[in-house]
Amino acid sequence: MRQRSLRRTSAGTVYGASNSIVTEDTNKHPFSPYGITKLSMENFLNYYYHKYNLNYDIFRISNVYGEGQDTSKGLGLINTFLEKIISNTKITIFGDGETVRNYIYIKDLVQILSNFLLLNLNEINILNIASNDSLSVNQIINLIKNKITSDFAIEYMQARGSDNKIIELDNSKLLNKLPNFKFTPIEVGIKQTNKYLINLNLIK
Repeated sequence: MRQRSLRRTSAGTVYGASNSIVTEDTNKHPFSPYGITKLSMENFLNYYYHKYNLNYDIFRISNVYGEGQDTSKGLGLINTFLEKIISNTKITIFGDGETVRNYIYIKDLVQILSNFLLLNLNEINILNIASNDSLSVNQIINLIKNKITSDFAIEYMQARGSDNKIIELDNSKLLNKLPNFKFTPIEVGIKQTNKYLINLNLIK
């Protein structure tokens, strides 16, 4: 029976700095230990394919947000912002807020990954998993102000050297695989996430 391995990697850290939209074939130059480790895992999967005929899928996932996300390790920009607003805590932004990332709603991600369980097991898939939303941190802030609330404090701090300024993922390969897939509009995803977090806070 054919065996298969699946691996989730963090797209922004694997590719490193880039001034253009990155495809799956873009040269990868990770400059953080996290990104270097992720890319090493991808290389090991390629090794096991050639040595043991082990097929694999690699999903280079953009910034996830949505219900159930654990932000305690400092991950999840949108969820972190919403949690701070709900708790009346000041939002901290490193740099000028013009850092650009792709974002994907958790329910969209789950549906995408579920679809790949039904695809050809004899294929190797290396895919950027990202929606069509490429937004700066300031644009995210404005979305939250317009759709959720306009009353919260923001503090801009010195940029961190480990942050990529711009990472935009090309998702055309993903959409070729799933041509009928529709992404949740980010405004809708943010509203649903905020509603979930408010209810969770009330339960606590």
